[in-house]
Amino acid sequence: MLREVSKIICRISQEVPNHKVAINQEVYTRAELNHLDSLEIIELPIFITDKPRAGIFKDYAHFKSNTPDIETEMIIEDSRKKTNVARLYGEKRKKVWIETKGIYAVSDGNRMFKATPYGFFEIKKGARELYYERNASYTELAGPANTYFGAAGSLVPLRRDMPRRYKLKINHRRGNIIPIAVQQ
Repeated sequence: MLREVSKIICRISQEVPNHKVAINQEVYTRAELNHLDSLEIIELPIFITDKPRAGIFKDYAHFKSNTPDIETEMIIEDSRKKTNVARLYGEKRKKVWIETKGIYAVSDGNRMFKATPYGFFEIKKGARELYYERNASYTELAGPANTYFGAAGSLVPLRRDMPRRYKLKINHRRGNIIPIAVQQ
């Protein structure tokens, strides 16, 4: 039986060098196979496009395919503390402010923003990733004191060694968030 296996392996090793790859067949190097996720993300329409389509994306499936659930003109107003998003509605183009609940992301046709319980945060394209950064919330900065002592505990001075900013990656397969960096 081992002799048969040896013959099969010898036959395969003789045939492989003569095997021709079809021109339209995808071929990956070993280095590319080590970074297969990177190859998947560069094929997503939202990653390939220079300008995302304007509108409201209710879920990740529509976001990654760059097809908004509601195509509409959006207005983004950045302030030091918060990013506000409005939709222009109707013939009179009335500003309707958008809440983060029930939506995945929004785009004004130039920039994309992730909707989170903490507000809207601009989505950026990295080398081979989509990510956003956000400041830590006050309750996150206060640490465990507010958990154990309620409102009085939240008055405890903030620790200087606590993280001030988070970098969060968008998982290109499911759209969930993966923390990738903590900045002071």
